[in-house]
Amino acid sequence: LDLFIILVSLTLELAFYFVQDEILAELAELLILSRVWRFVRIGHGLVEATAEAFSVTHEVFHDYVDELEELVNKSGIEIPNRVVKIREKVHKMMVLED
Repeated sequence: LDLFIILVSLTLELAFYFVQDEILAELAELLILSRVWRFVRIGHGLVEATAEAFSVTHEVFHDYVDELEELVNKSGIEIPNRVVKIREKVHKMMVLED
């Protein structure tokens, strides 16, 4: 669909370039607007894909940290207070995102 819209709009824009008509010029503007809209949609798709990839990576690291903290606790090693505070802040941020 994207390829079709871009090809048709470019073809018609070139055709309208050689014809001096006000109505055709307005149609060309609409075609240009639709082409710009397609670029915006493609950009939005890239942002969404990047956000999803970051979310998955973040979740993997979060699970890894949970496992490490569990191992530390089982070993009887006390987790420093500043780490606990950071962990609480991160947990609050994650709750707000959900």
